[in-house]
Amino acid sequence: FVPNKKREYFEIKELAEQNSIPFVEVKNINSDEAKKFMKKYEPDYLVSCFLLQILDKEALSIPKKNSINAHPALIQKHRGTFTSFWALMENWKKSGATVHFMTEKLDEGKVIIQKKFFVFPADTIHSVNKKSAKLGANLLVKALIKLQRDEAIGFMMKKFGQMFKMPSITDVKQFYNKGKSLFKVKDFFHF
Repeated sequence: FVPNKKREYFEIKELAEQNSIPFVEVKNINSDEAKKFMKKYEPDYLVSCFLLQILDKEALSIPKKNSINAHPALIQKHRGTFTSFWALMENWKKSGATVHFMTEKLDEGKVIIQKKFFVFPADTIHSVNKKSAKLGANLLVKALIKLQRDEAIGFMMKKFGQMFKMPSITDVKQFYNKGKSLFKVKDFFHF
């Protein structure tokens, strides 16, 4: 979803301002300031996308209906952070996006909707992030429609994937030694 055909990337604050959506920037999503902001607007849903923090029980209970997360990978394969790095580092052939109900356990809630995409040897962190963000945004819209219609049943994964963390300096060196890259100039141009 690109709201302006002239540009492809937008700051979340910029989109909020363009659409008159209340916005607050906080360092800690579980801070009193963040919770006060969420409670003030009495949301039906709390939606997390690419959040690098874990919401506590109080924050998860704020919405009237559900708290959901758009995770940029397949949770049965990869939970945690920096999914694009690990997909390339581990030479995965497929990754994807998952929208799931949030629980206090990281990336372990019931799945509402999920889809795969291919990861190619020429992919970069940027290109994998772009694929998962576009797919995740589309799945998020579909999940919200299902939730609104009370059609979001959710299903549990038979098993959950490995928990990945931010890569270490050693991991990054190995990544580059494998010939992987953060981005290529062509990632930013459409040919």
